[in-house]
Amino acid sequence: MSLYEAANQPLSGSIQFIHTFVDMSNVTVAPQYTGLPSPVTTCTGALGDSFAGGTTDGPGDFNFKQGSNSSEPNSWWNLVAKFIINPPQQQITCHLPKPILVWVGGIQKPAAWAANVLPIQIFRVGHLFILAVPAEFTMMSGRCLRNIVQQVLLANGAPKNSIVVIAGLVNDYSQYVATPEEY
Repeated sequence: MSLYEAANQPLSGSIQFIHTFVDMSNVTVAPQYTGLPSPVTTCTGALGDSFAGGTTDGPGDFNFKQGSNSSEPNSWWNLVAKFIINPPQQQITCHLPKPILVWVGGIQKPAAWAANVLPIQIFRVGHLFILAVPAEFTMMSGRCLRNIVQQVLLANGAPKNSIVVIAGLVNDYSQYVATPEEY
């Protein structure tokens, strides 16, 4: 209620939305959106060793450690995970520098463990744009997404005072999104 009462910028203008499904297992991302010298391609989902490391709210189990980008300390668990499904080299390379603990994108029985085709939406209320995404973004990856979308919106005629916010965990769940630097 205090946020509502403190609001000092009224929203007015058109109300619009767009909704689509994107096969995130093979999207080419241009260098201007990544800062890398050449295009990169997304791949099917995989949980990395860092997934099992826990959070600042509580550590993970066994010998998984936060901030680890090496599977060496967890070689036993990585061996066990390979009995569930062994990721092909293409997926291992695609996920670098993240070591894959469980390649959930490759498991299809008894049902898919991770969706490849994901719903993406943008809602507009005047100069407010809400990105409805099916994932949990870290603070830095969220800032990157928000900034890139805002640049694209402005370049395509959106109002100069546009505000972009992210609404996560919408219509599906595809785990966490982190920047390469966060690995």
